[in-house]
Amino acid sequence: MAGRNADEPAEWGVKTRAFKAAFPKVLPICISFFFLAMSYGVLMGTRGFSFLWPLCMSAFIFTGSMEFVTVNLLVSAFNPFATLMLALMMGTRHLFYGLSMLGRFKNMGAKKPYLIYAMCDETFAVNNSAQIPADVDRGWFYFFVSLLNQVSWVAGATLGGIVGGRLTFDTTGLDFVMTALFVVIFVDQWLTTKRKSHMAALTGIVVPVICMALFGADNFMIPSLIAMLVMFIMLRPYLDDLKPDDVGKRDDADGAVESAADRNEVGGGAVMIMTTWQGVVTVLMAVLGTIITRFLPFVLFPEPKKPPHIIDYLGNVLPYAMTGLLVVYSLKNVNPLAGSHGIPEAIAIAAIVVLHVWKRNMLLSIAGGTVVYMALLQLVFA
Repeated sequence: MAGRNADEPAEWGVKTRAFKAAFPKVLPICISFFFLAMSYGVLMGTRGFSFLWPLCMSAFIFTGSMEFVTVNLLVSAFNPFATLMLALMMGTRHLFYGLSMLGRFKNMGAKKPYLIYAMCDETFAVNNSAQIPADVDRGWFYFFVSLLNQVSWVAGATLGGIVGGRLTFDTTGLDFVMTALFVVIFVDQWLTTKRKSHMAALTGIVVPVICMALFGADNFMIPSLIAMLVMFIMLRPYLDDLKPDDVGKRDDADGAVESAADRNEVGGGAVMIMTTWQGVVTVLMAVLGTIITRFLPFVLFPEPKKPPHIIDYLGNVLPYAMTGLLVVYSLKNVNPLAGSHGIPEAIAIAAIVVLHVWKRNMLLSIAGGTVVYMALLQLVFA
C-alpha cells in the first residue's frame, strides 16, 4: 500500500508533463473545433433536435464531416445501409492514418483503444508530426492531444445544440454552413495538393453529377461511390503518382474531408421524418462505419507491415474525390431551372472561394459564405 502511494506522485508528474506539452500544440485546434462544432450544434437545434443529439453524435461519431452529413440523413428517408456505406467511404482516410500510426501506438496499453477511436484528422496531424520532448511520456502526450480535441468538439456541439433550439431570429439559409464547409475543404485541397493533376478532385464532381442525372437526387450516392471506385482502379496507371517514399504519407489536405445539406426554404430547414429509433439506428450506422475504418488497420496489421500498394493508391485519391462528391450532395436539391435558379448558391460559393484564396482561414470562409447566402435568401430572393 505504501509502495503504491509512493508511485502516485511520480505518475501524476508524468501526466502533468504530458499535458503541458500537448496543450499549446492543440490550443489553436481546440478553439477552431469549438466554434465549428457550435455551428453544427446550432444547425441541429434549429431543425428541432434536442441538444442530446449533437452531444451524443459529436462524442461517438467524432468525425465532423460525417456528423454534418448525418444531420441531412436524419431528415431524409430511413436508409441505414446507405448511411453505413457513406461512413465507410468517407472514412477511408482513417485507414491510412491507422497504417501510419501502427508503430507509434505499440505498447500503449489501455490507452490504445481510445487513441485509435479518437484519431480524427487534426489529432492525427498533431500526433503524427509532433516533436515530443524526451522527458514526456509519448502515450500520455497522444492521449491528451486526443482528449483535448474531442472535449472541445463535444462542448461546442452541445452548446450549439442548446443555443440553436432557442434562437428567435430568422435562420433561413443557415443550413448552407454544411455546403460552405465542403466547398472550403475542396478549395483547400485544390490549392495545397502535391498531386500532379486535379483529376481525382474533378472525378468527385463529374461522376456524382452524371449519376444524379441518371438515378435522381435521392438515389445517386451509392452508384457514385461504386462508379468512382471502379474508375480509380481502372485509371490507376494514369493517376498513381505515389513514389516509394510516399507510401504511408499523405498531404495534410487529405485529412481535410471534414463532412451535406438539402436546400430548404423556410426556418431552420427540414425536420426528422423517421421515428426516434430509426434515427438512433442511423446514428449507430455512422458510428459503426467510423469505428471500422479507424480500427481495421490495427486488426489487419497488428505489427507494422507494408500494405499492398493499391491500398496506398486508393488512400491517395479517394479523399479528394469524396470532397467533390459531398459538394454535389449538399447541392442536390438546387434546381437551376426553377425557383432562384441556383443563383444564391453560386454567389455564396464564389464568395467562399474568394475568401479562402485570400485569407486561407476555414472559419472565416465558412462564416462569410453562410452569411452571404442567408442575406441573399432573406433580402434578395425572399
